[in-house]
Amino acid sequence: ARTCDKRLNVTAAAKMVVSSCGSLQTPLLLKRSKLNNPFIGDNLRLHPVTGIYGEFQDDIVVYEGAPMTTVSNVKADRHGSGYGVRLETPAAHPAILAAATPWRGSVDLRESLLKLRKYAFVVVLTRDTSSGKVYQDKHNLPRLEYTMNQFDRSSMLEGMEVALNALIASGAKKVFTTQNGIPGYTVTDRRLDDPAYKSWLEKVRHTGVRDNMISLFSAHQMGTCKMGRSAREGVVRPSGETWEVDNLYVCDTSVFPTPSGVNPMVTVASVSYGIAQNMVERMGTLSAAKASQWTRDKAFLSSKL
Repeated sequence: ARTCDKRLNVTAAAKMVVSSCGSLQTPLLLKRSKLNNPFIGDNLRLHPVTGIYGEFQDDIVVYEGAPMTTVSNVKADRHGSGYGVRLETPAAHPAILAAATPWRGSVDLRESLLKLRKYAFVVVLTRDTSSGKVYQDKHNLPRLEYTMNQFDRSSMLEGMEVALNALIASGAKKVFTTQNGIPGYTVTDRRLDDPAYKSWLEKVRHTGVRDNMISLFSAHQMGTCKMGRSAREGVVRPSGETWEVDNLYVCDTSVFPTPSGVNPMVTVASVSYGIAQNMVERMGTLSAAKASQWTRDKAFLSSKL
């Protein structure tokens, strides 16, 4: 442990230990604890995200109301792979929208921010086949290495096009990407059929999802201490216990073997519940009736996998 000016050694005795530091910090904690599984820190999945937004005549006020209202799976399963993008319409804080707006000068940014009440925002969330890693630098801080592969870049670009079309079909006056060098497109009465729009869309495709040419964000971090059937396949057992150290459990999104492809709140809650039940069963504190019920539940879940 550290205070402002010195380091303290703290020893805690426990029958079981759980790491729930998240996908960026749990791998660092395990490595500092001398675990050597080669998968620790690898398999980093980020759900890369970009944004598409449209200006409407009426107020939208995207920073108020429900946190999420609409999700589209139309591009969620490219080529039958189970991977692709989902389109979501989340509430977005003005600061997030400002950060996602490409810099075209102070005047342009000011005008854009003054129109935020008129903007609708669509998130293009990628279930990534790409993977990276997280490691600790000399200052004990997490550092990430991650590069999107061509499949994921193409998936995102396809999602961007669908989002642009949807905004125009919904009545947007003007649509924008977060790509550098691509000004917004002013919609005409011909809407999707206008040759000018098709020409602008071709510029969007040509610019594509290239490094330093588009605003990208990580929606969720997962996978850096993945579950596996053996130590040759993962960091933790299906029970959540590490393969290297008995009674050391990991209980966060780092145990995901693959990215969820959706907001992982329910997924991680379900996985955490299962790991917690495994821990309780391991400690022998379940009553006979509860233990029997949990066995039946596990058998049922296994039959559905």
